[in-house]
Amino acid sequence: MLAQNHIELPEDAQAQFEKLIDALEDLEDVQQVYHNVEFV
Repeated sequence: MLAQNHIELPEDAQAQFEKLIDALEDLEDVQQVYHNVEFV
């Protein structure tokens, strides 16, 4: 599945977003994490 709309994420929020993605991926029940964020 490819995203049709992309969200631009400013630099100051990138570290927090990456931390969230890492936390989601570390959960045992999570198999895949998808997002539509483009780093600017």
